[in-house]
Amino acid sequence: MAENVSIVIKAFDKTKPAFGAVGKSLKGVTSAIFSMRTALVGVAGVAGFGYLVKSSLNATDSLKKTADKIGTTTEALSALRYAAERTGVQTNTLDMAMARYFIRFAFWMVIQQKRIKLKKCLLLLIQMPVVNCLQTG
Repeated sequence: MAENVSIVIKAFDKTKPAFGAVGKSLKGVTSAIFSMRTALVGVAGVAGFGYLVKSSLNATDSLKKTADKIGTTTEALSALRYAAERTGVQTNTLDMAMARYFIRFAFWMVIQQKRIKLKKCLLLLIQMPVVNCLQTG
């Protein structure tokens, strides 16, 4: 005769604590990665802002030096540069043209002053009384 036999099988999940620990570790790594990403984005933002400030200071310094070289104000030169950029002329081309213009203008002024002095000298020579050296007194 056959007897009905029942067997009870019990299983205990001993892997649950281990997998839970791994899951917590992965959560910690994920949060660390995201906080590192946030830090890198912050560092990149600060570096970008620093580069922007440095570039702005270099442009201002260049504007001041060029304005001093050609004898104009930085405001007037920046207005000329803006107009040049709007018409497609590079700022370097404008700066070189302005410098050459003012050098040539200054040279022309020196020549004009020498001409004026020469004319004054000639007028003085013409107006001088002619002394007759042959007359005996």
